[in-house]
Amino acid sequence: DAAQQNAVQAEHKNIDIRVTHTGGPALIMVDSRALTTAVKNLIENAIHYSPEGTTVTADIARHDAEGTVTIRVIDQGIGIPEQSLDRIFERFYRVDLARSRDTGGTGLGLMISKQLVELMGGTLSLSSTLGEGSDFSFTAQVSLAPTAPVALPAHSEVSPPQGMHALIID
Repeated sequence: DAAQQNAVQAEHKNIDIRVTHTGGPALIMVDSRALTTAVKNLIENAIHYSPEGTTVTADIARHDAEGTVTIRVIDQGIGIPEQSLDRIFERFYRVDLARSRDTGGTGLGLMISKQLVELMGGTLSLSSTLGEGSDFSFTAQVSLAPTAPVALPAHSEVSPPQGMHALIID
């Protein structure tokens, strides 16, 4: 859903959004809206700072041994200077104020993503190389779904435990 929400912007810049999965489906017991918003913001940021004709990848990797899923958003953009890495998640922070007019946005997307990831019990991390791009990633605890599809009765409703939301990545 986060990739679809950015499809128009990506198409406008001729950027390919790829969503890859490793390890099979996973049931993530978090607020699905928070997760979608966090990933949407990361993909949107990647599109803003990537040149036309490049690729933005959202990779979801299931780690059975740890009971976790790692979500990464990787771009082929301009990268972030080392001296800005510590400040990039601050609200309204811009690496290059001169580019603000070109890229749009409020300078809040990365800060919001970081806070949402932390509310889900994760940590948003970043690695970046100037001129090559950035890699934002976070890990979430999961309830692992079976590797084979589960058949549900025709009219059953599956709901997450009381007070929780669930997002199934398939």
